[in-house]
Amino acid sequence: MVGLNNQANNRWTQPLDQSFIDYLLELEVRKATRYLYYFSVLEVKLDKLNSGTGKVDEEAVSQKLANLLREEIRGTDLLGKKMDNTFFIILNYADMDIAGKVANRIRERVMLYTFETATKKEQLTVSIGVSCFPTSANDVEGLVQKAEEQLLKAERRGGNVVGLPE
Repeated sequence: MVGLNNQANNRWTQPLDQSFIDYLLELEVRKATRYLYYFSVLEVKLDKLNSGTGKVDEEAVSQKLANLLREEIRGTDLLGKKMDNTFFIILNYADMDIAGKVANRIRERVMLYTFETATKKEQLTVSIGVSCFPTSANDVEGLVQKAEEQLLKAERRGGNVVGLPE
């Protein structure tokens, strides 16, 4: 049983191929277009992984961040991790207002959480980029681009920020 639990916990931190992420987003665009609903995309990235004199255990931190993210979203929302260690979340039936609230709740939760690894305890922060279908874009490429742009803006503002399109 221990092995199964570890596999279940680790599946959220295994990087997904970009083509699979695009497939999930394309599927969501089709459903949202057909059934006329909003959905939002969040890109979540740790602002720093190394601080002080020691190196933080990236895999342990990534696993704990995945668990925190999973606790802050609904069971029907999708959580994955890109190859560049950026987490993405697809929030079903969530307009920009709801997505902004969820993103800020995630940001605050991470900021208040103490990440413990075998060697140290550390407070970390995240930057989050948000986009919404169909208000930010009405295709996969546009949604991803808008979320990434907002993530970069959040990082440029010093981190621990949620980037929302104007």
